[in-house]
Amino acid sequence: MDLEDIFIYHLDAELQKLYIRSSRYKPDYVKKAFTSVLRLAFLLCRKRLLIPASHFFESHIGYELISFFEPLLQYDVIHLLSKSGNLDLLLQRKREEYEENYQSNEFHYAQFDKEKGLYLPATLLKREKSSSKELKNEWINSIGNMNVWKPYFDEIDYLESYSGLEKKISKIPERLGNKAYISEHILPLMEVKPQIASQTGRFLNVFITRTYIKNYLLEFQSATALKDIPLINSNEILPDLPGREYISYGEYERKLRKKNYRGKWVLDFILNCTAKELFAFKYSKEWESILHPKANGKKLYYYGGILMTTAPSIKTAVFFALPEEIAAFRPLLSKIEQLDLEIERILGMQGEIGTINGADGKEHQIGLFLLPDYGNNMASIYMTKAKSTFPTIEHVIMCGIAGGIPAKEHIGDVVVSTGGVFQYDLGKNESEKFIAKDIGAPCNLVLRQAVQLYRSKEYETQIPWIEKLVKIGEKLDGSFSSPPEKESYFALQKSTGKYRKVYRKGASLPTVHYGIIGSANCVQKDPEKRDELYSEKKVLAIEMEAAGIRDSARAGEIGFLVVRGICDFCDDGKSDVFHNYASSTAAVYVIGLLETMQDF
Repeated sequence: MDLEDIFIYHLDAELQKLYIRSSRYKPDYVKKAFTSVLRLAFLLCRKRLLIPASHFFESHIGYELISFFEPLLQYDVIHLLSKSGNLDLLLQRKREEYEENYQSNEFHYAQFDKEKGLYLPATLLKREKSSSKELKNEWINSIGNMNVWKPYFDEIDYLESYSGLEKKISKIPERLGNKAYISEHILPLMEVKPQIASQTGRFLNVFITRTYIKNYLLEFQSATALKDIPLINSNEILPDLPGREYISYGEYERKLRKKNYRGKWVLDFILNCTAKELFAFKYSKEWESILHPKANGKKLYYYGGILMTTAPSIKTAVFFALPEEIAAFRPLLSKIEQLDLEIERILGMQGEIGTINGADGKEHQIGLFLLPDYGNNMASIYMTKAKSTFPTIEHVIMCGIAGGIPAKEHIGDVVVSTGGVFQYDLGKNESEKFIAKDIGAPCNLVLRQAVQLYRSKEYETQIPWIEKLVKIGEKLDGSFSSPPEKESYFALQKSTGKYRKVYRKGASLPTVHYGIIGSANCVQKDPEKRDELYSEKKVLAIEMEAAGIRDSARAGEIGFLVVRGICDFCDDGKSDVFHNYASSTAAVYVIGLLETMQDF
């Protein structure tokens, strides 16, 4: 089973009233049992724990156990669910729902209202639906439903007639008004005799809790829940939903009692560790062997909701240094799937598998990887790691933006590294000047031939720039598809020998240039250096990752190609204004190139 998200229900205050009797269970015992359930659920989920915000604000034990995860807030793994989009709106809505009880010691809302410096230990995730409205609708729909209320009526001896019960039920929504649908609010309105108040309250709690859980699970289709948890009769409250399978807590607890970690039984370690220790354990080989014993120490891959012990077979990988670069690429794919490398995810090795319809009429899959940071060093490390993880990779393309040469290019033009990559900061510093020593390296013959064939097709039909740019713009926004009407750059004035800012009309469509791309571990904003690189080395674009990709690709005997959209001109006018548009033009070229290749 792919345990993507796990929904937590056992910390609900109403549920605790249903099952936890103080006369029967000591607080420490309850806390220990609920702690093991919550932390095991965290270990089991692949992405998120989904917890109703009320579990944090309206339950003392929930407040304490969820606060434990505050050190992991940056990892965005614990989500508190609420119809309110932010904390202030949530507090305002709860003031209205609970009125005088808002200040009650049972709740933590007032504490947050008074101390604005406090912040949540988890991400507040906005729900599309409202629990109060869902419970109200379920209550209204239950009126006249014999399957809901007849069992309760048959169990109680003190009710005079079923019709009398239905009459009382039908009045509840109006009499309750905007108050929350909890048993303490509803029971007084039922006007039942004192002898059956306890039985009625229990029935109401079961009805409310089951409805509550059902509606959350219907909204969050990726989530499941734990069954047979301690102290709770999950069979009574977990809804029977088609296709929804629940996870046995007891099965995993028995495994944890038999395994050892750091000189302790795993269950003891989980109950007594810190949040960061628990997070580290979640990505350890020891936990992996418990979670997936059949893996036998192999790497695990999640692709398309399926767990695999071998990496998906991809021949071509496309790398991006910036979020806007990969964002512009995605809309041009016919399909895209998330790829998680479970064991190595903590190290940043995640990716996506995109599908492209090739010229041969077949669907081809490519790997998409966004670097954790920019620069040649990071690009080289990540490229080497990708090759190790995906040994079937034969080609890698670096796709994104770069600074250009205003004498040759406009904003949005595309530069392709058929002439290779020149690392201009690799060399020797002498007393009066720096001597570059990099000899450069061209892309391999397979990709050069692919580029040449693509160029030949341009004579038959032009690259569909407008069609594909519009597609990107519709999916994202206009900045990804709109060329600049006017652009500026710094040009050398022969009369003064100084650089001055000049303006010119932008190009309505991109032009593709083929040649050398310059790369270094620094942002280039010197127009004199820009012009020097062009005049001496014929560099057509300047960026910060190509040399790292080149060196790693050559070491791994992989073909490489760099495709860059021009976003600025490497001078004091450099800005992020045209990042989106240049990302799109580069993406359009790379997709078009791949579509013409027979085997990629």
